[in-house]
Amino acid sequence: FKKPPRGSTSPFDSTALRSGLRTSTSASLCSACAQYMLTMTFVGPGHAQHDVIFLLYLRKGMNIMSKELSFIHQYIEPEDAGAGTTLLLHGTGANEHDLLNLGRMITPGAGLLSPRGKILENGMYPRFFRRLEEGVFDVENLLEQTHALAGFIKEAAKVYGFKAEGLIVVGFSNGANMGCSLLMQYPELFSRAVLLRPMMPYEPEIAPNLIGKKIYAAAGTDDPLIPPDNTQQLVQMLRTFGGEVTLAWEEAGHNLTQKEVTEIRKWIEA
Repeated sequence: FKKPPRGSTSPFDSTALRSGLRTSTSASLCSACAQYMLTMTFVGPGHAQHDVIFLLYLRKGMNIMSKELSFIHQYIEPEDAGAGTTLLLHGTGANEHDLLNLGRMITPGAGLLSPRGKILENGMYPRFFRRLEEGVFDVENLLEQTHALAGFIKEAAKVYGFKAEGLIVVGFSNGANMGCSLLMQYPELFSRAVLLRPMMPYEPEIAPNLIGKKIYAAAGTDDPLIPPDNTQQLVQMLRTFGGEVTLAWEEAGHNLTQKEVTEIRKWIEA
């Protein structure tokens, strides 16, 4: 048995997840599903909560698709015409189901594109790129996977019929670092970025033009994985490139709180 890597499988603490599930689902669940949620989602670690969230979407009758493209993924069609598309990038050890609930909470009505990272840490925990050790990234692999993921986004746009521009990218932890890399390498794809517990991924050789790009960086004052000065360095770099960065500190660790989810939705809707 290999111990799961540090860096939280899910972005939610139990309170945020409970609240999110209550507010985002109107249909009542059968007793078996409810018991599964109580015993697995809120108590047990691992992928149980991802599967429950996916189950909730199936129960609500949303049009979930997963065609054979270059990344394993889930795509949910927008509920509202012209609502746009949100790209969801999970953290280490999670999968393409993990952020669906969060995506619906902060971008209601939007289409959701959620790929699974191709890199397996310790042979079993999905990530979007390799790391050499805690907090030390394999930049060559990060760039390689960034280009691959950008190709997937364009591929998915053609298949599912959404525009490969003006996307909102939402990433948690490892996904936030990948989201930052995507924004710097392919700024034309995005209008906004929500980076949840991000770190400084690298300094690009060619400065990207991020003028007009709105970026929300959510950091925890008690995050054991990310030093505050690392977050500040990232924010300063993005501002140097012209990004309009909102840095929000929360008295929390590496996981998100319900308060942060509420504030992020307000920021997106502003």
